[in-house]
Amino acid sequence: MPRKFALAQVHDGVCLVQVCSSLAREGFHSALTAVEAEIYAHEFITIFRYSHPAVLHPSDIRILEWLDEQSVLDEADKGTVFLARDVMERLRRLTDRRWSIGSTTSVPRSRGGRRTS
Repeated sequence: MPRKFALAQVHDGVCLVQVCSSLAREGFHSALTAVEAEIYAHEFITIFRYSHPAVLHPSDIRILEWLDEQSVLDEADKGTVFLARDVMERLRRLTDRRWSIGSTTSVPRSRGGRRTS
């Protein structure tokens, strides 16, 4: 069965995954069915490298965004995936605490009065 790339929250982190494309068509999966995923680690700028396979309980994975084929260059023989820059910007926003809704972390502010050059 074909597999599709997605940005997903796995446990407590956001990462690139490749999962069965039937999840994308159905839009949901059974709470009793394990989700088989390939996990990719962020390596450099827009480059991700295959890390490991995972069998996850449905409560341990949440698809945040399905990626279309135009946004992904998959070099499967090398275990390398390149993502489009706009996808990387969305990923940055998903992982940057300053953009998180309800985040208790504040953006650092400069201390003191006027800025001197």
